[in-house]
Amino acid sequence: MIMISSQALLRGAFYFEGGEKMGTYEFEKIAKNAVIKIMKEQYNIELNITELEFVWFAHELGYKKCTLWAKKLGHYYPEVTYNRDKDELYVDIYLKQSNTRIESKNFDREVHE
Repeated sequence: MIMISSQALLRGAFYFEGGEKMGTYEFEKIAKNAVIKIMKEQYNIELNITELEFVWFAHELGYKKCTLWAKKLGHYYPEVTYNRDKDELYVDIYLKQSNTRIESKNFDREVHE
């Protein structure tokens, strides 16, 4: 059973059966440690928790999601999702293929069919 108080919603925290809390800071630690483990085991890249930075974080409809960055990751881009309903974590590792700059004077503002 999941109990959510109005104060917990404001802080982004959930209380699970047994009173365990998953707040934003707790999620950050869990997400960073998962990325450290996967990058070491699957990509032979050694990281420590202080090297990883949150790039983006969201909490929507029972999911917490973030993307992380560290200089050592190079073109690898980890995304971590926590599914509250299933109480499980998913770690996706993306490989950046390109980064194309488009100046605002070249923005296409039309709708094309």
